[in-house]
Amino acid sequence: MISFKQYLNEVAVKPWVVKPVSQKLESLLAGNYSNFYDAASSGGLLFRGFKENILGSENFVTLDSTGSSRTSRDTNNLYQLLMDRSAALKGYPSRSNSIICSSSLHVAGFYGGGMKGVRVVVVPPNSAKVAQCSEADFLNVSLRTFKFEMSGLDGSLFRRFSIAGLQPDIKGNIDSWTDAGKLNAHLAEGSAELQFYMLIPFLGFGIFRGDDEITIAIRRAAVAYKPLSPEHEKYLKEYGANTTAGNLILEAFRSTKSRRFDALSTLLMTPETLDLSLIKPGSAINGSKECWFSGKALLIRLNEVKTLLQQMKKSGASVSSAYSEIYL
Repeated sequence: MISFKQYLNEVAVKPWVVKPVSQKLESLLAGNYSNFYDAASSGGLLFRGFKENILGSENFVTLDSTGSSRTSRDTNNLYQLLMDRSAALKGYPSRSNSIICSSSLHVAGFYGGGMKGVRVVVVPPNSAKVAQCSEADFLNVSLRTFKFEMSGLDGSLFRRFSIAGLQPDIKGNIDSWTDAGKLNAHLAEGSAELQFYMLIPFLGFGIFRGDDEITIAIRRAAVAYKPLSPEHEKYLKEYGANTTAGNLILEAFRSTKSRRFDALSTLLMTPETLDLSLIKPGSAINGSKECWFSGKALLIRLNEVKTLLQQMKKSGASVSSAYSEIYL
C-alpha cells in the first residue's frame, strides 16, 4: 500500500527494470525497435535525461516500465490518480507505469540534471502506444473542462482541489489517503450538492463568488465539510445546477455516490480536456512535446546515436535537420 506522503513527490514505489543487452544494437534496431529510423527521419526521436548514470559502462540498455509504479516528481500526485481512474483514458498508457520523455533534447537535459546528467535516446517497442501532450511539460497543459479553461494543471488543479474540500480535516491530515478508494470514500460522505459547490472554484465557474449571506454560509459549510441546510441546498439547486456542466456533475455524483472520485476523474480527465493524442512510435513530433509510454524501451547513449545518424546519412537515408547538433 502506498502512503499519501509518497504520492507528494516522485517515488519509485516499484522501480524500473534496467538490463544490459547481449544482442547487437544493429540487430535490435532491425527488429522490435526499427521505428528508430522512422523517428530519425521524421523528427520523432524521444529523449530522456537522468541525473544518475543509468547506462553504467554500456552504450545501450533496456528499461522495462511495465511493472513499475512512479508518482509525480515535481508536484502532488493527484492528477495521476485522476488520470488512472478515468474511464475516458483507458486506451492511453498510464503515467504511473510509463517512462516520461521529451521530443526535445534540451528539455530532457534540463530535467535530467543539465550537463552533469546523462542524456539518452529512448526508443519504444514498435507495438507501443505513445501518448503525446500539447506542451513541453504536461503540467503546463490547460485543463479544458466543459466551457471553462484552467491555465496549467500545476498552477490551478491542486490549489482548487484543496479549496474543493479534498482534505479530511482542516489540519491537513493527508496521510490517511492511501489510494483512490480512500478518496472515493471521503467524497461519498457529503451530499452531491455540497460536492458540487466545492467543485465550483475547481472548475473555474464564475458563480458562488458573491458576499451575500447565503453564499458565505455555503462557502463556510464547504470549508468545514458540514452538511448543508435545506435552504442552502435549495439555493445550490436553483443557482448551480442550471448550467450544463453543473447538471453533468450533479448527475454523475448522485448516481455514483460510492465512486465519486472515479466519476470526477472521467468528467475531468479526457483526451479532449487534456489535449492528448496517441501516436505510433517513429511518427513526426512537431516542436517540444512531453510524451510517455509503457513497455520495454531501448535506451541509447548519445554518442552511439551520433554514429547511427552518421551511418544513415552516408547510406543516403533521410535524417531530420532537427538532429544536426547530434550528428555533426
